[in-house]
Amino acid sequence: MQLIAFTSFKGGCGKTTTLMAMAAMLAARGRRIALFEADDNKPLALWRRHAEARGQWDARCALYPALDLDALEAAFEAAEADGCEIALVDTRGGGSEFNQTILLNAALTVVPTNLSSIEVDEALQTLRYVIELMRSADELRPLGLAPAGPVVPGVPRPTTAPL
Repeated sequence: MQLIAFTSFKGGCGKTTTLMAMAAMLAARGRRIALFEADDNKPLALWRRHAEARGQWDARCALYPALDLDALEAAFEAAEADGCEIALVDTRGGGSEFNQTILLNAALTVVPTNLSSIEVDEALQTLRYVIELMRSADELRPLGLAPAGPVVPGVPRPTTAPL
């Protein structure tokens, strides 16, 4: 099972929203998705409650608590046993040892950002941190900066390759 981490040092950058957009896209393509709740604020659980209340939660998305390393390992095993193909993990803010473990085990790390100069600067700081973490562990892996914001006329939106 592939692990994709969504991380940022800045709150309100769209980390959970970007994760849920990817989950919806993958579920629409028939994939079974594990959502790992590693953020103490539990935004995925809140997102799920709201979606279920409106009848909009996709059953191909399964939510697993993963607030510490033991819970993350148990979530990974349970998700694999449940047939999940891809796990998306919503990390907590900052550079904790727990986040470092997640980032070093992710096949891909996504850093969402809004399109203001302050937001992009914060995202670049997070990217630098992740790159240095990976270099120090000799574990360079793919990284992605996920801009969120309005469509600018004449500027093509990035496309994604199928996972």
